[in-house]
Amino acid sequence: MGHVAGGRYSLAEEVANTEGFSGLRRLMRRQLRAVGNEEESILRALRAADLSDQVRVNELFDVESWQSVTEAERALVDSARSAGELYEPFDPRKRRPIEFSSDWDPPRKAEDEWPNPEERKFITLLLASDKNNEKPSDEDIANRVVALETICQQTAAKEDRWRGEVLSWCWRLVHDIYGREVKRLEGAELTEDVWRSCLDRDATWWRVKLSESLETLKGQVPEFHHGRTADQLSWGSNDTFVYSLRFAETVVAVRSTNHFLRYQEELADSIDASWKEWPNFSRALALMFVRAWYWANQTKLRKLLEGLMRTEEDPHFLKHVFLRELSRYSTKTSGHARRVSRQSQ
Repeated sequence: MGHVAGGRYSLAEEVANTEGFSGLRRLMRRQLRAVGNEEESILRALRAADLSDQVRVNELFDVESWQSVTEAERALVDSARSAGELYEPFDPRKRRPIEFSSDWDPPRKAEDEWPNPEERKFITLLLASDKNNEKPSDEDIANRVVALETICQQTAAKEDRWRGEVLSWCWRLVHDIYGREVKRLEGAELTEDVWRSCLDRDATWWRVKLSESLETLKGQVPEFHHGRTADQLSWGSNDTFVYSLRFAETVVAVRSTNHFLRYQEELADSIDASWKEWPNFSRALALMFVRAWYWANQTKLRKLLEGLMRTEEDPHFLKHVFLRELSRYSTKTSGHARRVSRQSQ
């Protein structure tokens, strides 16, 4: 139960005095099994908090079965229940907490800026795939496999103009290949041997791009990240930080005891090593894009999250911390990466 220590702290200390976090606090409280002194500590914070009567009685509603709840408090809950004033907390995990914004996506340069005219047909195809919101067909995936096999070998793919863009196409293709294989397996687990064979066949460049992504995460974040706050998340298709996160965490997202275990640990090491240097904007992106399994099972990431639950004061960033902590509670170690999903997740 050590991994819930941060949750207990947040329910018993300063965060309990913030009405705006009531919904998230209630969700966390329902997943904790508080006993004895823990009940007293959490209830003491709840009783002393500066909350409206309606919010307080709904939070008491969550814990009315606790032995430490007084008869007077139970009577308040019963009265609110009779009056129809009790409500279930909204779970923000049921919708995307952050919507994609194109505000920071610079206008695309035409594909004719790709230096080799013979390869521009591939750029046209890959640009078109970005705009396709439908589930990709096997034919579409096969066409992109051919396109990226050529594009990733070109010098231009490593230039600043195209590096983030090409990595975003690589991530999207790997994501779609993953989804295709999960669908084909019809509920069976995607094993690391099968997944590696898929990558070696359809994304021969995956090891190179993974290495580049991990190195990117160890370096400097884009300059504009330092001027944004955690409630202003937006990114462009050329953001190498975002797509390094997305590519690295997706390409190794299978339960592993061999091939991918080292890469999973390297991803956690890269994030942990750079965390103190990242602004909260970049950290929030990491919390959003790196799925819950990593935060629950990689020791360094788990300790990072527990520390944030204890010490973080930025309310905009704390929202992302809470959302990831809630997802981490519900993540089962044995259910790692059976399907591509943003849980976030």
